[in-house]
Order: sequence, then structure tokens, then C-alpha cells
Amino acid sequence: MAKQVQLLGREIPLTTNDLAEMVAAGARMGVARDELIGFTRTAAMMASAFDLPAAELADNMGKVAGLFKIPIPAIGELADAINYLDDNAISKGGDIIEFLTRTGGVAAAVKVTGQQMAALGSTLLTLGERTETASTATNALFQKLAAADKGTKKFKAAMKEIGLSTAAVQKGMQVDAQGTILKVLEAVNKLPKDKQLGVMVELVGLEHSDTLAKLANNVGEYRRQIELATSAEAKGSMSREFEAQRASTLAQWQLLQNRVTEVSVNIGSVLLPAVNRVMGAFASASSSVADFVRENRTLVENIGVVVGAFAGFGAVKLAITGVTWAVTALNVAVRANPIGILITLLAAGAMLVWKNWEPIKAFFVDLWGSITKAAQGTWDWLQGVFFKFHPLGLVIANWEPIRAWFQNLWADITASARQALEWITGKIEAIGQGWQKTKSFFGFGDSPAPAAAGPAPALPAVPPMATARGAGAQVTDQRQYTFDIKTQPGQDNKAIADEVMRRIKSEQGIQRRGAMYDGANQ
Repeated sequence: MAKQVQLLGREIPLTTNDLAEMVAAGARMGVARDELIGFTRTAAMMASAFDLPAAELADNMGKVAGLFKIPIPAIGELADAINYLDDNAISKGGDIIEFLTRTGGVAAAVKVTGQQMAALGSTLLTLGERTETASTATNALFQKLAAADKGTKKFKAAMKEIGLSTAAVQKGMQVDAQGTILKVLEAVNKLPKDKQLGVMVELVGLEHSDTLAKLANNVGEYRRQIELATSAEAKGSMSREFEAQRASTLAQWQLLQNRVTEVSVNIGSVLLPAVNRVMGAFASASSSVADFVRENRTLVENIGVVVGAFAGFGAVKLAITGVTWAVTALNVAVRANPIGILITLLAAGAMLVWKNWEPIKAFFVDLWGSITKAAQGTWDWLQGVFFKFHPLGLVIANWEPIRAWFQNLWADITASARQALEWITGKIEAIGQGWQKTKSFFGFGDSPAPAAAGPAPALPAVPPMATARGAGAQVTDQRQYTFDIKTQPGQDNKAIADEVMRRIKSEQGIQRRGAMYDGANQ
């Protein structure tokens, strides 16, 4: 049975513990042993589809199967009907199941199927009734109609008023309860509006008359849900919805966890006998040591004193023997301690894993291969989406033509800039050449040195004195000049040389004018 539950965990996305609890719930409800797994599979599909507690749903479905005398292999047909009603009406699957458990007792006393009762409950829930009020009103209606001949005078008068005999109604409930209820509802609707509520009060009582009134005023909706529950489309609806949910990532993750749990449980079951033997042996040894120490306290104390005395007198051999005895006793104590037992168990487990390493390694290799394959598929899909829709992905995918376009654009910009620079340089050279010609035409060159005049008359000698800065100074320029001249196309070499000399002379003049000269010092 444990193996069957584990195998069920490979296909049902519920935890293995939940599945085991569902099996236990089915067994409590009297489900035969050979039908437990099939029952659990159907109930687990319902729990997954309706998002209900697994053990609770299995318990309720077991009750429903017993109340409605539904064979366990046929419980799936009722599950299909409930699921199809859940999908096509306002009612919820969990509420329909609760309605069935509340009305199953009285339904067992008449001729009605689980699908028909599910349709009735789903209709009342769709019309806004709560599960408690819907089931209570239904029980009252079934009891009144199933025992129509035993009804009160007011009840019989109400039946006569709607044109039905109590005997026919009572017999009809044992042949076709659903058809009989429809006849009663249609007969009530034929009455004038002002009399309908009073008749319903006499039929089911004041507290349930409003529920019956909703049903009587919505017979069309009731018939629609009867067709839903018994339609061909309802068959297999639970399996279809379950398969759709099992394909989800969450369900696949739960199935993987179930596989891991199965492996760990199987390994644990292999280790358990060895663990039990080890624990039994240490428990026995611990008890023996404890009993010996308790019964021979004086002897143990004396052994300790003797060992200490021999060690103190230098009897090395006996000291070593004493230490060995102490270590042995310590080992026994450690093994008797829960921590020591745990360490021993871990060692035993490691030994068993080592002996069975090949099948364990094969399992994890297969597991990792499945994970890697799934991860690679997910990554490929993400890459496809990224390169197809994300702007950055589109840039990366089309990088080569984009790079070529930018290279061409830069080449065009560089060529245009070079042409513009050459044009500007030509214009500057033309202006420079025009200026030289203009200077030459107007005589703007260096002025010729004035002609030497005749000898000046001799002046009386006076002591020389400091004159203005640079007067009579002789400056020797020992500086060296280095020029790195790169001529451009169209430049005049002579103009460049003249400009260089002009600047040198300007520097020398500045130096001469900055010197102080005093002839008296010569």
C-alpha cells in the first residue's frame, strides 16, 4: 500500500502525506482495500481542481458514495457532474459536495441519483442560498413528499389545491424523485401569484417556504442544471481539468518533490532495520553499564583510586592500562548518549549509501539531466522572446548591419570635415599671400638705415654716468633657438623665414632695453 501511494504521488500533484491521509479517510469510510487507490485518485483530482483540503474531501466523498450507494469505480461520474456544474454555474464544487453530505440521508430513502441531487443543490446555491439553508429546505421537501399520505390536513389540502394526490406523489418519490419534484413545482406555478406562497408554507413549513419559492420561480434554471449534470459534455470533465492543472509549473514542482520524498523514504526503509539493530545493541550495552555501575559503586570507585595511585608512583604500564580503561568507559558513555548514538547511526547510514552508491548515483544523474534539460529549454525560450521583443535584444541580433551603418556614417563625416579643413586652409593661405603683395606694393617693408652724417664736433669729456636702460649696452645673445616648421601646401618659404627673423629681433630688442648700462664701471 505504501508503494501504491508513492506511485500515486508520481501522477497527482499533492504531497505524499496528503495522499496517504486520503487513503486513510477512504478506509475509514469503508472503501474496499482493492478500491482505495482508485478512490483516492478520483478524490485527489477533485481536491486539486476545487482547491480543497485533500483528507477532508476524501472523507466527504466517501460519505457521499456510501449515502447514495454509489460504487467506488463509478464515483468519477459524480465527480464529473460536480466539476461541470462548478464550471457552468455560480455554485462552487466544494459547496455542492457539502450539500450532498447534508442531504444524503434523506436522499437514500427515495429514488434519486447523485448527479440529480448535485443539480438540485447547485441550482439552490446559484439562486443565492447558503449550503445550510439549501440542504435543510431540501430535506424538509423530500421528507414531506416521500410521506405525503402521512401529512397533516393542511399539507393534504395544499396538495389537493395544486391538483396532485398524496398517494401519487408519495409513490412518485420512490420511482422518480426528481420528476415528482418538478411536477410539484410546475403545479405550484399554475396557481395565482397571491396563493403560491401560502401553498408552499403548507407544503414545507414557514421557515423553508422562501427557499421553495426560489426554486418554484426558477424551474427553467433547475432544468438547465439537470441537463448540465447529465450531459455528455460532463463526462470526463474532471480529468480534462486535472490534466490542464497538472501541466502547470507548480504541479510539476510538487510531482518532483514527491519523487524526492519517495527516494528518501525508500532509503530510510532500507536503513531502518540496521538502525534498529544498532540502537538495540547500544540500548542493551547502556543498560548493562548502568546496572553494573549502580550495583558496584564501591568497586568502580576503588578502581579509579588504584589507577590514580599507580600513575602517581610512575607505573607507566598500569597507568596506560588505566587510561585505556577510562577511554573505553568514555566510549561506552558516548555511545550510550543520544549524540553518540546519532553519530553511530550516521556512520551506519553512510556505509549503506556507499554499498548502494551505483543505483543512487544513477537516480541523481537522471534527475539532474531532467532539470538541466528543462532549464535549457526555458533559457532558449527566454532568449527567443528577448531577441524578438526587447529593444536591446533587437540591437544585439542586428549588430553587424548597425555597426556597418555607423562606420559608413563616420567615414562620411570624416571626409566632409577633411574637405572643409582643406578649403579653410586654402582661404587662409590666399589671404596671407595677398597681404604680402599688399605690403610690397605700399612699401611696408623694413625702413633703410639713414645715411651716415658728417663727423660731429668733439664735445668736452665728461664722466660717463648711468644712462637710460639699454643705452650703449652690448648684449650677447647666447640662447639657441630650435624651430620645428611644417609647411603646408601653398605656403611661401621666404615669408616663413622672414617672420622667424622678425620674432628673433623683437626678442633681442626687448632684452637690450631691459639691461642697465653704466659706463663708469668700464
